[in-house]
Amino acid sequence: MAWLGHIPACRAASQGADPSSVTSSKINETRLDRSAALIKDNLFDIGDDVKGIALYPVHNPKTSLYALLAVAGLVAVDKPTTRYWQDKVEPIFNGYSLKAPKFMKKVPIDGSGGVNGLLMLGIGGSYLLGAAFDDQRSQLAAILSVKAAVYSVITSQLLLKSLTGRLRPDPSLSNPTGQYPYTTNPYAFGHFHHPYLGANQFGTAMPSFTFTLYFAIARVYQKVYHNYWIPYGLAAAALTSDIRGHHHWVGDMVAGSLVGTMIGTVVADNALGEPGQGQQSDSMVVPLVAPGTYGVAWIHQF
Repeated sequence: MAWLGHIPACRAASQGADPSSVTSSKINETRLDRSAALIKDNLFDIGDDVKGIALYPVHNPKTSLYALLAVAGLVAVDKPTTRYWQDKVEPIFNGYSLKAPKFMKKVPIDGSGGVNGLLMLGIGGSYLLGAAFDDQRSQLAAILSVKAAVYSVITSQLLLKSLTGRLRPDPSLSNPTGQYPYTTNPYAFGHFHHPYLGANQFGTAMPSFTFTLYFAIARVYQKVYHNYWIPYGLAAAALTSDIRGHHHWVGDMVAGSLVGTMIGTVVADNALGEPGQGQQSDSMVVPLVAPGTYGVAWIHQF
């Protein structure tokens, strides 16, 4: 710190200026430089991410095989498990809904009752607070979350949904409504379609994009901060908002969570250099969503 301000301060004193203002300017300039370098190094260097996501099954054959078998097993019993989910789990969260502020309603990625907009708002706040407090870990988590969100859209929403073409379950499997384009058949795959960027119910069941998105971002924050409870707790709070609006088989939700975890793992590991080797931090800035409120939380361990 003394070195940063020594020469400019002497020069400022000789010119009648306030040395502290020059020192502060130099510190702020350095902070901006660090933030710019962080963005350059992690936001635009996407080659390793794309390669890692595409080749994940090749590099992790056992993990990928177990995940595939788990999803296949869930598909086999999806009708009774999803019926139980609709009848027993969803009613628990009736009336629970997180709402985004009005200006977020027009955000293209917004959906699920405004929760996706809250998520983007929280990530933005995480970056801005990190920049304000010179917390590069907070900024890094936000930058990587943006990348994970983009990869989630491409991988889950545009690619996998189009390839599986699975129909969504009837809103009430216990008392089928026959509502188009839903079905009571858990094996209704192969209804192929061109990629849908926006919301479309036809043939877009597997995997759940919402679960992919939230698990990808939760995984990023978990690996950056070595903390499971806060990122996954916030993800659970978001996923249970407007829960009846998801219209997914249980297998779709599990598949989405597995794909999201894979995306978040690849993105975080590429940025941190070695899996699990990120530095510990006493401070943590995270998106905050809770009934009746939204924003970001700055948590510090004293």
